[in-house]
Amino acid sequence: MFGLVVLMLAADGGAMTPYDGRLEPGATYVVTSDDLLAEFTPPRLKLPYHHAGRVDWVEPLVLPPGRVKLVFKVESHDVQRVTVGRWNSTWRCRVVSLEPAK
Repeated sequence: MFGLVVLMLAADGGAMTPYDGRLEPGATYVVTSDDLLAEFTPPRLKLPYHHAGRVDWVEPLVLPPGRVKLVFKVESHDVQRVTVGRWNSTWRCRVVSLEPAK
C-alpha cells in the first residue's frame, strides 16, 4: 500500500482540486509517495464494470529511491474491447517533472 496524495491541477494554474478516482485527458496530476513503482497506477482508479485499467508512460519512468514528487499529464485515454463484456482502459501519460519530495 502506498501513501499517495493525488491532486489535479487547475488548467489555469489556480487552486488544486482533489483527485476523485478519474484520469482525464489534458489534465495534470501531482503524486507524492515514499515508494512509487515504475508500474504506478493511481489509487482507487474508478473504472466501469468489466474494465481493467493501466497507465502507459510516453517515456520510461525512472524513479529515484526515497520520497518523490511526480507531476504528470494525461495525454490520451483509449478503451478497447477484449471479449464480450470485457474492456481494457489505457491512459497514456507524460512526465512533466520528477523530483525528491520534501
